[in-house]
Amino acid sequence: YVDCTGFRSLLLGQALKVPYISYSDMLINNGTWATKIPYVDPNVEMDLTTNGTAIDNGWVWNIPLWDRISSGYVYSEKFIDKEIALKEYKEHLNDTNQWCKDNDAEELEYRHIDIRNGVLNRAWKKNCIAIGLSYGFIEPLESTGISVTIEGLRKLITVLQSKDRHVNQFDRDCVTRDMQRQID
Repeated sequence: YVDCTGFRSLLLGQALKVPYISYSDMLINNGTWATKIPYVDPNVEMDLTTNGTAIDNGWVWNIPLWDRISSGYVYSEKFIDKEIALKEYKEHLNDTNQWCKDNDAEELEYRHIDIRNGVLNRAWKKNCIAIGLSYGFIEPLESTGISVTIEGLRKLITVLQSKDRHVNQFDRDCVTRDMQRQID
């Protein structure tokens, strides 16, 4: 089974009770406010790059997509309250982003995401492997999510393509070790 249930890790984390290793002592950002900003005119407003901008208590991402701009504010609740962070983020959107001039930040919908930085202590247990967010997550500035997912799938395919034998504990341990190295 491939656990691809995201942050919930329903199979490996919950059903098989694989322990979680927190990285919160090293990566303190633990909250994000995210929103979708509609284009007024994508031919003018669509940027060619993803932007990260530092503001008072964290950083804001702006990712141009075909149908909207994905934006979010990453911060640490050790230094700012969740609701104050949202206010700071809205002020940033209204004050500093030229593409927001025709959008009032108060009218956008916001979603809060609790960030849990860390990994399961095993990527593969019994007949279940966790891929992507089910295995672990590192604060979004690292942008490791897609890379870890792709590499996890490559490792799984390599093991499963071995036609002359069954998957054994050594295989599972090697995949876990390689995935842990990549996260670290």
